[in-house]
Amino acid sequence: MLDLSSPDPCAERVPSTIEADLREGVQFYQKGEIPSAIEALEKARKNNPTRPLLRYYLARAYLRMAERYAKQGDAPQQRRFYQRALKEDPRLLEDPKFVAQYKQLQTHDLTKPSAPLWLPRKQRVWNLGAGLSAGIEGLGGIQVSLLLWGLINPVVTFAPLSPSLDISFRVIPLRSFAWSPYIGGGMMMPLKGWTGVLSASFPEPVLHFDLGVHFLLENGFSFTAGVSFVYNFDPKTTLPFLPLPTINFFWYF
Repeated sequence: MLDLSSPDPCAERVPSTIEADLREGVQFYQKGEIPSAIEALEKARKNNPTRPLLRYYLARAYLRMAERYAKQGDAPQQRRFYQRALKEDPRLLEDPKFVAQYKQLQTHDLTKPSAPLWLPRKQRVWNLGAGLSAGIEGLGGIQVSLLLWGLINPVVTFAPLSPSLDISFRVIPLRSFAWSPYIGGGMMMPLKGWTGVLSASFPEPVLHFDLGVHFLLENGFSFTAGVSFVYNFDPKTTLPFLPLPTINFFWYF
């Protein structure tokens, strides 16, 4: 933080006959009422634009306002008030802290603020997607997916290595954020491979219940990571619901 508490020792003293606006502005500044101080000092500056004391306090008021915007994360406004302060008092360039902070702001692209990952996916409501999966059907699953209302996510997966066909859906409750948990379920049906033999992993159709995390960016990239609980119809099994990890990568158009 810049040291703004001490006035310039070279600056002129406040005379007893100081203009009312300047006196009021200095009082507001000393009380920490910066917007009011700027208003009064700018009003006084119109009548006496070259007075050193007035420009000194106006520059410091601009710096205090810049610090407020810095705490709010508003870099464009912070840079704007730094520039105004520097115009009033070019000697600020002699302050290493001011120069370092000002240069840092100059190197940022302030016209394109970064978007945190929790911002809404505004454009991703009705989309068709394609992707790859690794889950209960094994590796290399080829998927086609729809995004409906930004909430419902039906998915069809064909796994040529199993071979199997899975039809499932997900519900994505937090569609206003890039990250959201999801719940879902579906049915995987084994298919006869090119050798005419059914998949050894699940030779019969199975149901599955899914839980996980869904991530979607505005540019269309998406992935999910979770667990599928596969229901085994065999009454002799010791694990009627077999948990298996699953991960999917999508691109929505």
